[in-house]
Amino acid sequence: MAAGHWLLPRNGHELGLIGRWRGHVAMGLGLAYLLYMPGLALNPWWGGPERTAVIGPPLLDTLTLAFIAPAAVSFAAAYRLYTRDRVFARLYAAMGAVLVLLWAALQVRQAFHGADMADTPIGWAEGGCYALIFVAAALAITVTARVRAPVYADGPFTQDLLGIVRAGETVFEDLASLVRRIRPEPQPGDLLTIKRDGRRDKRRGRRYRSS
Repeated sequence: MAAGHWLLPRNGHELGLIGRWRGHVAMGLGLAYLLYMPGLALNPWWGGPERTAVIGPPLLDTLTLAFIAPAAVSFAAAYRLYTRDRVFARLYAAMGAVLVLLWAALQVRQAFHGADMADTPIGWAEGGCYALIFVAAALAITVTARVRAPVYADGPFTQDLLGIVRAGETVFEDLASLVRRIRPEPQPGDLLTIKRDGRRDKRRGRRYRSS
């Protein structure tokens, strides 16, 4: 991936067909290898029989080397290409985000289970931590977009982040609307009916006990 990043086209350089694509091919091969080998086949959680063990202290272990270092290269490539080729810039940024989320999930798994990552079921606290990862990611995207918008409205990825925030708001509004249709909010008349029914049930219960 480092070689692919070095071979990516630079702003102001006019290249031929091979020159335009060689960096992308190298980056793509590196990302495919990462997603298949550390991400699937050798993953210490859900990998196959040849899965590798995590070596090193937390946050400075082989998980960081396998996921965070390539994610940094991917983010650097995305920033470098943004003004020249936004399609590939967005693709590399998305791949970097996937690698960071994988790293965070595996760090949580290791924190709860140590070396026994593959055979232990997920507990309630651990599951809550996975949910917090996505909440933290959504919060980071929202805060970054809101902070950058007034100052760097035309800067790299500002509008993309704002688009993600608006899409998320739309999704949550649609979900809230769906929940309201499935379970409409009680009206004041409904509450009075519930209270009257409750008092009637209490009176019936007292008469039944007295008899």
